[in-house]
Amino acid sequence: MLQTLTLTLDLRIRPNQIYDFRGAFISLAAGSGITDEDVSWIANEKYEKGIWGQSLSQYPRVQYRIRDGYAQIWSINEGRKAIEKLIKRKSLVQFTIHDVSYPLQVTETEKETFTLRSGDKMEDYLLFHYVPHEDGNDKEYHTQETMVDKIRLLERLITNGILKSLSSLEIPQLVDYKPSLSIIDIISKDKAVYKTKDKNTRKPIVKRPLSYFIKFKCSLILPEGFAIGHHKSLGYGAIFRVENS
Repeated sequence: MLQTLTLTLDLRIRPNQIYDFRGAFISLAAGSGITDEDVSWIANEKYEKGIWGQSLSQYPRVQYRIRDGYAQIWSINEGRKAIEKLIKRKSLVQFTIHDVSYPLQVTETEKETFTLRSGDKMEDYLLFHYVPHEDGNDKEYHTQETMVDKIRLLERLITNGILKSLSSLEIPQLVDYKPSLSIIDIISKDKAVYKTKDKNTRKPIVKRPLSYFIKFKCSLILPEGFAIGHHKSLGYGAIFRVENS
């Protein structure tokens, strides 16, 4: 069973500010008094006795996004529980970004308790800013001989991405849920601009990986906002169900 919690906040931000928002929110969590384990879930990075360790190699339980120009937090399972503890402590009012105090207010709350299942029919989904390759290199895509081959490649990458994400969430008997998936349309491709930490220096850097906006059909019914691909914690690769056309 999957449990998700989505919070839309009253903080207006642009896409290139998600990194700073995420960092400020993680700092808030670290100083809130919740357990080190909960802070680690929120940061997707090992945190113990005030010391930061390595990034966790797992599906990020808390992801930072934008909805209609406002900051949003999407969380699942352990991440949802950690975020709920922050809310219970009323810690969001202690939020500070760029040394400016900004007491966060939740303007919308969405909760979902979800059991992964296959539908009787194929469901339509939109996949936003999907980054299949960490370095943004889409050489494999362009070396395919035909458009059919390119579509098949993306279908395989998306299918594997769904299965990898679900596996990290420890879905039991995952082999029973292998999705049947078909791309309807590649709506657009563009360079995604985001900030991250350099793996060696740990200093902020800007990257511009190639991202895809795709409509596809899938036999699995997925939770709203479930994400795949790289840089999920910064809002990339989120999936939303749409009405069948």
